[in-house]
Amino acid sequence: MNNMHIPKLLPYGVTGYFDGEGCFSISIYKNIKMKIGYSITVTVEIKQLKNSENILYGIKSYFNEKGSITSHNYISRYKVSSISDIITYIIPHFDKYPLLSSKQLNYLDFKKAIKIIEEGEHLSIKGITDLKQIASEMNRNRSFLDKWNCFSLRPNPAGHPSRPSDQESDRNILLTSDLKPEWVQSFTDSEGNFNYYYRTLKSGSISFSISQNLHDYPLLISLTKFFGAGKIYPLSLDGTLESAEKYFKKRTDLGLSSVIRYEISSKILHKEKIIPFFKKYPLYTTKSLDFEDWVTLINMSDAKEYKTVAGKEKMIAISKGMNRGRRLNG
Repeated sequence: MNNMHIPKLLPYGVTGYFDGEGCFSISIYKNIKMKIGYSITVTVEIKQLKNSENILYGIKSYFNEKGSITSHNYISRYKVSSISDIITYIIPHFDKYPLLSSKQLNYLDFKKAIKIIEEGEHLSIKGITDLKQIASEMNRNRSFLDKWNCFSLRPNPAGHPSRPSDQESDRNILLTSDLKPEWVQSFTDSEGNFNYYYRTLKSGSISFSISQNLHDYPLLISLTKFFGAGKIYPLSLDGTLESAEKYFKKRTDLGLSSVIRYEISSKILHKEKIIPFFKKYPLYTTKSLDFEDWVTLINMSDAKEYKTVAGKEKMIAISKGMNRGRRLNG
């Protein structure tokens, strides 16, 4: 932790990082040493590359230093497994500052499991059966339709799902609340990309993008509203379940994941919207270095430095060192 900058995170900033890289999990396994014959492990976890673990220390600080941080093979993880700490710190946070992606469904199921354990029901066969059922429907086991419908079944203030009308059932409901700037900052820190693609005869293609799985289409729509700009690719998606299922089937048949992309590719909009926003709400991971290089490339493009051999070579070198090309210790 020498010279590590540990950011002081705002509540929705913490939520944004979990929307990007967080995980809620329940493990149930046989253990003959236990009276009921099973052991149960519950874990709240978030990961980052080792060179961006400052974020994990910021999150640990936010949760009153509860939990632990470990590192292995360039990946660092922050975990909380104590039932007491989860009840005292984790659940109150996500109840007040809920996840905005379909990951909210996993949190709600996780919360049900914690309640079963808190009330001691996990010490019965019925409790173990209920926990197994909950775990079997979470994370990768959750159906596409369940995740797609997440935005149509948001709990109302009383905690009960608001069922969509017939029309709303056919067309997904967009997020009803405005995104918080600190959520956009932290979610971008997890999922965003600042891209520059070199072109032989032109200055290059510059874009800002955030990719997500298809079921979180409404979340990307909310980003277009937040920035007042951008498109979602593929353009064949129109927000209906029909268009989503068609794309999902096409990608699945090809053995590909159903990833979609929010993108702003206009240099004018980059300068009007994206650069001012991230100057005001700076990124905390090494993605901040990609942003700085990206801004440099935009300025070099404006100055038409790509027209000289030296300028062009410098721009290519900068772009190759960004994103996945950045060294882990960079």
